[in-house]
Amino acid sequence: MKLKWVHSIRDEVFRNNETKDIVFDRIAEEFSKRVDKKTGMYSIYNKNIKTQCWTYNKNNNRERYILGFVSIKELGICIQLGIHVLSMYLYKGYIPLSKNLEVRHLCNNRCCCNPDHLEIGTESRNTFDCFLHRLHCKAKINGYLNDFDFIENIRWLYWGMGYNVSQIKDIIYEQFNREIDTKYINHVVNFDNWIVTEF
Repeated sequence: MKLKWVHSIRDEVFRNNETKDIVFDRIAEEFSKRVDKKTGMYSIYNKNIKTQCWTYNKNNNRERYILGFVSIKELGICIQLGIHVLSMYLYKGYIPLSKNLEVRHLCNNRCCCNPDHLEIGTESRNTFDCFLHRLHCKAKINGYLNDFDFIENIRWLYWGMGYNVSQIKDIIYEQFNREIDTKYINHVVNFDNWIVTEF
């Protein structure tokens, strides 16, 4: 029998009263066999998270998302979804029905499926968190950001994310405890041709 592939948490099988219990039980069974809750790493990005990450099939690669496969032959389906999405459904019973919502990692570990490390949020918020994490990584490695990276990221906050100059100043201060003159930010976002050696 050819199985139907399910790639969306919004699929009818997750909401239909006749099928959702079977789907839930099978996902729970898969988790109990494959998820390691004891040997995962602790978040180095979010110090507010005190618990370990959970890993699926002992996969500890933080750079990529992990897909979970759950075959349910009696329903004629095979579910292929991010393991973090399945975890949110299993432990918190939540299905993000809106296309603007997604399951976000608070620990910044893409292979983690610990429900305490997950939350529902918008794509733009997820993108913004990725931006802040990239800033932190570069600042930690270099001591400070080189001019080009810093300028491009300020422009992205302004033109890409829609933050105003005052908000950008507050974001930089909150993340790095550094004061930046709003005149500097205005020069950057308006593509003025001038050089700043450090912020």
